[in-house]
Amino acid sequence: MSSAPRLPRLFWATAVTALAALALAGCAPEPDSAAPPASTVTPAPSAVPTPAPKPTVPPAPIVREDLRGLAQAELDSRLIAAAWANDVPEAEALIVAGADVNAKDETVQSAYLVATSEGYAELLALTLAHGADLASLDSYNGTGLIRAAERGHTAVVGTLITSGISLDHVNFPGYVALHEALIYAKPEQVQEYQDTARVLIAAGVDLSIPTVNTGETPEMLAVRYGLGRQAELIRLALQAPISAADAQAELYAAAAAGDPDRTALAVRAGAEISAVNAEGETALGLATAGDHPVTVTLLTSLGGS
Repeated sequence: MSSAPRLPRLFWATAVTALAALALAGCAPEPDSAAPPASTVTPAPSAVPTPAPKPTVPPAPIVREDLRGLAQAELDSRLIAAAWANDVPEAEALIVAGADVNAKDETVQSAYLVATSEGYAELLALTLAHGADLASLDSYNGTGLIRAAERGHTAVVGTLITSGISLDHVNFPGYVALHEALIYAKPEQVQEYQDTARVLIAAGVDLSIPTVNTGETPEMLAVRYGLGRQAELIRLALQAPISAADAQAELYAAAAAGDPDRTALAVRAGAEISAVNAEGETALGLATAGDHPVTVTLLTSLGGS
């Protein structure tokens, strides 16, 4: 009996390898057809918070060389002299060197008080920015407001009012600011004194205070000194013809019409000077557009924008 032919060893090795490969292929998982392809987009870097800016410290003001080492009394004396000359740059240099805007001389006047009586608006702003005392009094026990009102300095009166000065302080002669704006009204400065009285009335001064010596009210003084425009405005203000509820609408209408007295009454009644109407306009904008300079003076003096 003849035996079957033997297969070569190489054949069996190859066959075993093939069978093993088939078995492994059958166990492998099917590829997931729904798996998304790998993204080729570079991911955005994570946001890095921006550090808060460091506060900048303004450089210290440099004291002018010729003012270094001067005694306080000398600095203060020079400042008052600069105030009388309305030399604002010199006054500023002296303040930087340490001069006191509230220091008074032998006449009981300071740089601040000089600015009020002389109507130096820029100098006044400088002194206010460096601590001017609104309660400071002169030799007549008068405030800066009384001094400015006596001279008809409307812009200065307005600045002092918006800065918060007392409206109805009484000085030694027995006058408040409005009294002085009426008693000392000069014929050659009719408009200035009308403007000044109007600003005071709009700001809400007490119209019932009499002078100490003669017992005259502001209305009586206006009549006595022949100040018809001021007298009429005081009479109207005493009647309080505008309600608080109507004040804002009245302000816009009066400013647009160029009626400064009605504008003053609206402000006195509580209207907000810088508020805007439905068209986005302020009272000052309306008065300016209508070319009403007297109304503009009133509004700007009281801080209108």
